[in-house]
Amino acid sequence: LLLGDILFLYAALYLTLILRYRVLPTADAWNRHFGPFSLIFLAWVLVFYISNLYNLRWAVNDSRFFGGAVRAFALAGLLSVLFFYLNPGISIAPKTNLLIFLAVFAVLFYLWRLVFNGLIRGYLPRERVAFIGYNDRVAELIEYLRSRPQLGYDLSAVVSAEPLPAVGNIPLISDLNSINGAFRQGKISMIIFASDLHQSPDLRAALFGCLPLKISFIGLANFYEMVTGRVPITAIDQMWFLENLS
Repeated sequence: LLLGDILFLYAALYLTLILRYRVLPTADAWNRHFGPFSLIFLAWVLVFYISNLYNLRWAVNDSRFFGGAVRAFALAGLLSVLFFYLNPGISIAPKTNLLIFLAVFAVLFYLWRLVFNGLIRGYLPRERVAFIGYNDRVAELIEYLRSRPQLGYDLSAVVSAEPLPAVGNIPLISDLNSINGAFRQGKISMIIFASDLHQSPDLRAALFGCLPLKISFIGLANFYEMVTGRVPITAIDQMWFLENLS
């Protein structure tokens, strides 16, 4: 993915020179542009990384991904403008070339990531998730993930001692003594906490017994933010602030 972005950055630069000068770029013209734009490309890759554009779980053709890409483009474009503004001695015509480059790379990036995101879905390992506890936010997440199978999450279990409304074909686990066996049989790879473990010593003990299964644990607020890009206000508590401010 990273190599693809770098390839298309340089391809966009090459096409930019063709469009700007209406001839194939000479070795001298290419060399004069190669150095300054290579420095810019380092900033572009860094901005893309910070913007989660190399997170394969985000590699989905939806508004979240392309919205993040637009914001990354805006920031990287601004940094590119500042670079040429602060280095007026560069022996190229940066203004026109940069505008052409931004337009060309935007088209190439969109087509490249559209194809990549569509192909990668079938090759990513799927996470088999179990929710500990049930509330309105969990119900919302279940519907969200069901309607977006391309995100790579299989809803495999809900653990709750309380009677629950129908949650489709998701297995419900109410017997804490059966958690280990159910998780092992269901090949659970991720547990999302929607209830306070401090209030149930038996649940804590049952989950502690699952540690040999190498299951990852995550809080509801963090998981919600990870898959939707939003923070649920009702799921934020003191622990969330401690985790994210430390």
